[in-house]
Amino acid sequence: MLGAEAAHASGQLPPTIFMQKTLPNIDACHNLLDSIYGDDLVEAAKPQASAGGQQVVLTHKPVVEGSQLVTYDVQYGWLSKTELPQDRKIRNDYSYDRRRYACKGGQLTGTSTQGFTLETHEDMPNDESMGKD
Repeated sequence: MLGAEAAHASGQLPPTIFMQKTLPNIDACHNLLDSIYGDDLVEAAKPQASAGGQQVVLTHKPVVEGSQLVTYDVQYGWLSKTELPQDRKIRNDYSYDRRRYACKGGQLTGTSTQGFTLETHEDMPNDESMGKD
């Protein structure tokens, strides 16, 4: 999912470490990040929409930032939509898990920052507009 994001109030938890691993060297660590990135690409390509929402995966390939530093960032997001017929509105909620992996030499550290945006509302489509081309 690409596009500009509207400014909305939000909440975010402090980053937490979810992975620490020692590998033989920076090359082995970089290879592991490439593998994680590949898995995320496969996940991003799967249809993720359901009746109440959609999962999105936002990612870019690992970045070499120096001879002993490689980083990889990915965001897993969940957008849910709930119809509020009494108000003729649709409520949108978005939560996310931003993960950052950093290889410093052979030391891999993964941090996770979870958060959400406050709900937004949109008008429900008019009955007259349904089914028209």
